[in-house]
Amino acid sequence: MTDWPLLLAMAGTALVTLTLALYTGAAVRAAKRRTEELTRAERSLAAHYKALEAILDCDDVSDRMKGAVFNFHYAVVNKDLAFELAPTLLTDAKEPSDEFEQDYRALQAKNGKVFSALHEVVQTGIVSMMLRWPETAKHFRRATMAAAVFNDEQELRIAKKMVHRGAAARGDHHDNTGGMGMGGLIAAQ
Repeated sequence: MTDWPLLLAMAGTALVTLTLALYTGAAVRAAKRRTEELTRAERSLAAHYKALEAILDCDDVSDRMKGAVFNFHYAVVNKDLAFELAPTLLTDAKEPSDEFEQDYRALQAKNGKVFSALHEVVQTGIVSMMLRWPETAKHFRRATMAAAVFNDEQELRIAKKMVHRGAAARGDHHDNTGGMGMGGLIAAQ
């Protein structure tokens, strides 16, 4: 004779165990992915600071470009700006040409070594900003699925958007140094 209550209890226990195992496995995978993202963000932020220092210390870089780079950096490390920028940062919306773009292209043509440092500031800044918080990391994962590699024009467009939002958030409406000059800009760090 079959003991139905016992069979139902065993089936229920098996179902609960299977559900817990699946949930635990998913939680472990999510925790591992988040740990990998944070490790990448940490490495990118360290490289970002190193390249940022090289740009700010370089005499070949104009004060206007240094101010723009600092505004970009402000957008990288500001959580509220990251949350605001992340959903739209990697879209193809065009930004108008401006002084930042002119300075960027001039530096690209004039000094390859310094431009490489600027390129490093931009790339590592974007990666660290997007991976630093879980709310922005999901947008980064989605965007990297769509376009695995940034080209130079995408990088410039993203940098311009971040420079403008960083400047606006800092109340920097007149120039890229917020009216402080480079001494005040560096001291404000």
